[in-house]
Amino acid sequence: MWVLASSLSLLQLLHKIPAGMTAAEIEALGPEVVQAMEEYGVRVETVGYMVFRGFIGIETVYQLFGGITILLWSRIKPWAQMDRERKGNPRMYEWVE
Repeated sequence: MWVLASSLSLLQLLHKIPAGMTAAEIEALGPEVVQAMEEYGVRVETVGYMVFRGFIGIETVYQLFGGITILLWSRIKPWAQMDRERKGNPRMYEWVE
């Protein structure tokens, strides 16, 4: 049950990111928002890898996470691109994207 509560908390934080913000503006929202983006990213990356390996179908993932993930990616993309550059890992968040 804590996983569900944790996921809801993450989504509540991420929904506070307005559309059209720059990476710097997103980061300025604070460490809680940055941590929420990283945690959600890790969760979606894991699910994306499971699709890649054939453990779960893309249709199922889209039905469960598609809408919210597309919305969130549209808002956090500038920050994710900055984080890729900062950490020197161009593949970070590739399954989220």
